[in-house]
Amino acid sequence: MSFLVEWMGLPGAGKSTLAPECLRALRGGPIRWHNEEAAMIRCLRRRDLGRVLNLLKGLAPPRVWRAAAERWSSAEALHQWASGYPRFFHQLFGRLGQIEPADPNRASVLFAFFQRTIRRALWERHAAADEGMVIEEGLCYSAFALLEGWIGDESVSDAVRDYAAVCPPPTALIWTDAPTADCAARLARRPALPVFWSGLEAGALRRRLESGRRILTATADAFAARGVPVYRVTTGDREWEDSIRLVRAAAADIQRKTSETVAARAGLF
Repeated sequence: MSFLVEWMGLPGAGKSTLAPECLRALRGGPIRWHNEEAAMIRCLRRRDLGRVLNLLKGLAPPRVWRAAAERWSSAEALHQWASGYPRFFHQLFGRLGQIEPADPNRASVLFAFFQRTIRRALWERHAAADEGMVIEEGLCYSAFALLEGWIGDESVSDAVRDYAAVCPPPTALIWTDAPTADCAARLARRPALPVFWSGLEAGALRRRLESGRRILTATADAFAARGVPVYRVTTGDREWEDSIRLVRAAAADIQRKTSETVAARAGLF
């Protein structure tokens, strides 16, 4: 069984800035840690993709064959993986049914889940037992996309608890927790935003960020209740050095725990 470290946090909270620092800090032990892109290339190389794609992946760089390989393998991988998590997909499609078909965010949520579940399926099926992957947005973070604005009569904590109860858990979860005002300011400086965040006036964006922070707080609590190690990294415009120290401390703890797991499998403990 391989290892998976997921990051979650509001857009603009610093995931993309801090995740590479985490990856650097994790390396050096018995586990081979990869970022998401490198991990997916490794997994696709291990699949039997047919005569032509097998030849291409042996001779050409990934940029030539990767897109075709992902399309070729995605449906089969998702089908095989989904059969192992029926309760998760039952809740996923039940929640999606609460979103109006004409709502443009519905397509955004569908795409996010399709992409993340495909990559999770490839990782679980083809990663080696001594490999780990660090991803910036995984299925834990997806609780926000699925629940924000479509919870219905439930409380946030109830809806998130139900989601976390059936969601395939990661090895560890790192939560970048930033003030919503800081996130809004950083988003305002970006040239383009994903569909889910674009086209909102300042007040609506702030409310969505505040709602997202409540959902992610409940998500961290729900996965911690399942026994997943959760590391909270606070971020802010004047606190990056402190944030980096927190990330390094989290990585050291994750490295210790996963190294113990590898040693236990080998019968050393």
